[in-house]
Amino acid sequence: MDKETVIQLWIAQGLIQSSNKNQQLEDVGDEYFKDLLWRSFFEEVETYKGLRYKMHDLILDLAEAIAGEECRLVNIDGKNINEKNRHVSCPFSIDSSFTETLRLLVKAVKLRTFLLTYNEHESGGLDESMLKTIILSFKSLCALDLHALNIKSIPNSIGKLIHLKYLDVSFNWDIETLPDSVTTLLNLQVLKLYNCRGLKELPKKFRELVNLKHLYNHGCDNLSHMPCGLGQMTSLQTLQLFIVSTSSHTGGLGELKKLNLQGTLEISHLERLKEANSESIVVNLREKQHLEKLILKWHHQDQVDNNEDEKLLEDLQPHQNLKHLEVHQYKGVKFSSWFSSHTNLVDLRIESCKRCRYLPPLSHLPSLKSLWLDMMNDLEYISDNDMSKEVPASSTTLSTPFFPSLKSLTIQECPNLKGWWGTTGRDLVATASASTPDHQQDQSHNSLPLFPLLSSLWIINCPKMTSMPLFPNLEESLFLKNVSLKPLQETMSVSSSSLSSSSPLSKLNKMTLDSIEDIESLPAEWALYSLKELQIRNCPRLTSMSGAVRNLTSLCSLSIVNCEEFDPFRDMHDDGMEWRCLNCLRDLWFKGIPKLKSLPVGLQCISTLKELTISNCPNLMTLPELTSLEYLWICRCEPNLTSLLEISCLTSLRWLGIEDLPNLITFPESIRNPISLEKLYIYDCPNLTTLPDDGFLTSLQKLEIYCCPRLVEKYKNKIEKDFPNLEIEWI
Repeated sequence: MDKETVIQLWIAQGLIQSSNKNQQLEDVGDEYFKDLLWRSFFEEVETYKGLRYKMHDLILDLAEAIAGEECRLVNIDGKNINEKNRHVSCPFSIDSSFTETLRLLVKAVKLRTFLLTYNEHESGGLDESMLKTIILSFKSLCALDLHALNIKSIPNSIGKLIHLKYLDVSFNWDIETLPDSVTTLLNLQVLKLYNCRGLKELPKKFRELVNLKHLYNHGCDNLSHMPCGLGQMTSLQTLQLFIVSTSSHTGGLGELKKLNLQGTLEISHLERLKEANSESIVVNLREKQHLEKLILKWHHQDQVDNNEDEKLLEDLQPHQNLKHLEVHQYKGVKFSSWFSSHTNLVDLRIESCKRCRYLPPLSHLPSLKSLWLDMMNDLEYISDNDMSKEVPASSTTLSTPFFPSLKSLTIQECPNLKGWWGTTGRDLVATASASTPDHQQDQSHNSLPLFPLLSSLWIINCPKMTSMPLFPNLEESLFLKNVSLKPLQETMSVSSSSLSSSSPLSKLNKMTLDSIEDIESLPAEWALYSLKELQIRNCPRLTSMSGAVRNLTSLCSLSIVNCEEFDPFRDMHDDGMEWRCLNCLRDLWFKGIPKLKSLPVGLQCISTLKELTISNCPNLMTLPELTSLEYLWICRCEPNLTSLLEISCLTSLRWLGIEDLPNLITFPESIRNPISLEKLYIYDCPNLTTLPDDGFLTSLQKLEIYCCPRLVEKYKNKIEKDFPNLEIEWI
């Protein structure tokens, strides 16, 4: 459950009251909710969308018992419905069969709540006749949920629901307009239009919805303009998207002046303000103290005057309370100075600002936790200041308040980005490092400031970036793609005495190195003791894991892909017994490794290894005795496939897949009776003519055969007849 929605439904049903005229009902509802949470009536649940809530089964049973017949979770057949129901929820997908359910549902003529709880983005389909039946049958409705039902239009009869306070028609992509009768719903407080992508305009008399508090129109990007009179809707607290228009007959940006908005506000098509004129100043975002998130979007098609965008951005300064800020497709060369003064800013995202050459100083912002920079073509340095101005020379790396709260940093698609600091002595430390003898490098690296709390770092397609602040304290993830190895080398060279942990990146959980041209090995000095997932892809000079293997004692998943020089035995003095140090390894993936002739013997000492995928490794000859292996996929590994399939030693194997092996004609003897095998997948083996014997098929649970015409011709009818309980797919 979403807390905000629950509170809005409470208000719609008149369950929230306040004796204090200055207190919002939403705030009262929030206190009620917190109290119920404290009493364990609700439980917190972490989801990909953030914090949500649920009720324990026992509490739910109690609530249903107390509510009696007034509240009902409708069965798909509708047989548990009666005229005493007041609040119903449909926890299933709506389709044509709902006609019969609806025939029974209309008994509940005094229905006040109709909700869909099957799926947030897909509730099924509701045809026009059923929609009209719902509207005309339940005239006492206070809350109506019609989200994601593939509705193409809302009937005019919606205006008959005069008691309606909550209406949700989100995720109905084909709705182009709302009927004018919507504006007669004078009690309406909440209107949800999330992702109604086809919606072109709101009704002209929209301002007549005088009690509307919340308009959720995020994702309605096809809106051409806003209606006149929004500024008169003084009850409006939530307006997620405002579209700037060039017409004088539509609502201008000045409509926002008198609105006491909260939550998120996106102002889109700012390029339509031809001049940085008084209208942008009239908006007066500085006074909107309850706004938490501001999104500013331009949609430039042609070359524009940089100065106009810069003047406009200066006038759009928000209140100091703002926590989240996004700027998209701004064409100015520099950003406004007010960026640096927003000390409550938690999240800053700058995207497709291709002419920007540098950012304002951000390193001192005490609350900034997330910084995202994307598609900034002209950006050469993150800061135009000299490093010494942001990091005083007298400070040590531990005491410098450099990005004191930053936990997540993403920099991607910045093709000309060279480093962090510009102006005087462009990237002072990088220059010093280039001229410093190797034995003095540590001191040069340690003179760079470090991110004290940074946990996640992603740098993608910034090939010229050779220096940045150090990041030895990462815990969550490191993702480097098409970038120089040098920033990582500098970080790994930090002396342990400068860190709270024993060595750089010793707490890191996940690392991906992709398209790193200058990496040749993982040095033994890289003490990645906590690393659980390692992916190395498209690194043409990588030759070995070197001595780093012995430090990867927590590694659960290893993937090495398209590294043509990689050899797991390189720099090792045995048959790969050193790999036994990977004593937590569960998943192993080798793809596009032409020098791979055999797997390290040490892998057979790892009892945790369950899954192995080998693809496009033409010189691989044999597999070691991996007795714990349960999953094996072999793809494009000819001409040595026959010897690879001598798998009688794989005594725990439950799942086997072979793919794209045009020269495979028959299975070797060893695969005919693997005791534990449950599932067999055979794809793109056009010349394969035989399957394992009938005894093997008897023990098998699932068989999939794709693009193997000879097998289909020979076995399809026989297997389907003789093994009716075997789950089979033929394509």
